[in-house]
Amino acid sequence: SSGINAEYGYPPRLRCFDTKQLSMKFERGMDHEVVAFHILSDDWKKIVLLQSDRHVEFQTQDGIYYKTRIPTFGRDLCYYNRAAELFIGASGPQVYRLNLCKGTFMNPIDTLSTGINVTHIHPQHSLLMFGTDSGTVECWDPRSRTRCSTLTVLDTKNITCLQSNKILELAVGTESGQVILYDIRSTKPVLTKDHHYEKPINSIHFYN
Repeated sequence: SSGINAEYGYPPRLRCFDTKQLSMKFERGMDHEVVAFHILSDDWKKIVLLQSDRHVEFQTQDGIYYKTRIPTFGRDLCYYNRAAELFIGASGPQVYRLNLCKGTFMNPIDTLSTGINVTHIHPQHSLLMFGTDSGTVECWDPRSRTRCSTLTVLDTKNITCLQSNKILELAVGTESGQVILYDIRSTKPVLTKDHHYEKPINSIHFYN
């Protein structure tokens, strides 16, 4: 079914809306603010939440299913469904890997940065990308956990958003309000759009 999940800051709560019925399916109160979340199933019944107190919380339609904690404060997460692994970027050089089949943390990915702001997996070829607070985008192969390349984005210190389109297009949002479009085969930007508001880009969506 078509639906919208929304997280509210204060008091922390999660709401799920049904767009077909134009109604709210449910509302849940949270102990802490949600930093990022991802829907694990085809519907709304399995959700993972990254919270501001370093907890990773799994919820089903009945409520909280399981909670675990990461060593540093999390900033973003993404889910690799082919291996059932959750990648969690945090305020440190490591990206934590939580395998949902084995139910345990795997060896983390060591990046070249001091912090990971955004994590993203390309939906077609599964290239794993990390936007860092060093102004770089690190690309990794999730199968071998090896670094493929590192893209340095000029005139910025923080990468705040990543979004892929088709097979080869990658959009990068920066802290200074720029959206930069790349062909992943080249380090030269295809297009740069400056919004001139000096506000960070939080989300990018392609309209095809």
